[in-house]
Amino acid sequence: MPGEGSPSPESLLGMSAGAVCRVLDDPAGTPLEQVIDAAYEIAYGQGLYRSAWTLAGVGPDGTTVWRSPDGTGSAEVGRDGDVRDLYR
Repeated sequence: MPGEGSPSPESLLGMSAGAVCRVLDDPAGTPLEQVIDAAYEIAYGQGLYRSAWTLAGVGPDGTTVWRSPDGTGSAEVGRDGDVRDLYR
């Protein structure tokens, strides 16, 4: 079964986007696929270069929330790969 023995998306909370990209290679169709895709998008997509940002949340629809290292910024990556900065 694909992804058997893989960590859950929630177990990745607190990991940096760069770390998720480097250490996880989960087959397509597993629960981690959306998180890994989002990590690549926040870390390297759209010229953002936010590989140090950490995973702060995973929604039931696969949307992820990422937090800046200093805690002043956050962004959401939707299922479609769009990154949206969140403001407090």
